[in-house]
Amino acid sequence: MRYSNVKEVGVHPSAKLALLIANSEACFTGDEYVEPVHLLLAALNVVDDNYGDAARRIELSPEEMAAVTEVAVKCRSMLTMSDEEVTSARRGLRKQLSQGGEPIPFRYLNRSGELTLLLQKAARRMHASGEEDLNLAHMLEELLSSIPEEAAPFFADRDSSTQKPLAE
Repeated sequence: MRYSNVKEVGVHPSAKLALLIANSEACFTGDEYVEPVHLLLAALNVVDDNYGDAARRIELSPEEMAAVTEVAVKCRSMLTMSDEEVTSARRGLRKQLSQGGEPIPFRYLNRSGELTLLLQKAARRMHASGEEDLNLAHMLEELLSSIPEEAAPFFADRDSSTQKPLAE
């Protein structure tokens, strides 16, 4: 059955990469589902230029890598954090999440309902902006509008009045 009001969503290489990293992080922390906090950690990995292995795993082309870098620059601007703060948040959040459980072998996990809703909101944001592909910046903007509770301590000093929206 085809729904007439359902729009096709293209997926940018930055979104593919972030979702793969989020899945890997969920496996590493022993979680059963990929949650928004795993996607936030993935975004921090991309912004912190810590994604080479994952990019090789999905065989991103040089053009796709350039596109990821371009979106990573947008995301860095949205975070309004220094390089050191991004690295510290990434390391701290990963350490905190890894204390919860035992790592499981890598496999593709289902997304939680909360992450599915976040991705739907990001897709609506993408459509509203007139863009054709869902990218990491759309997802990060949604994440920053409601930072996952587990990640809040790493963003406590972040001044929301200086947060830059995607449209800028």
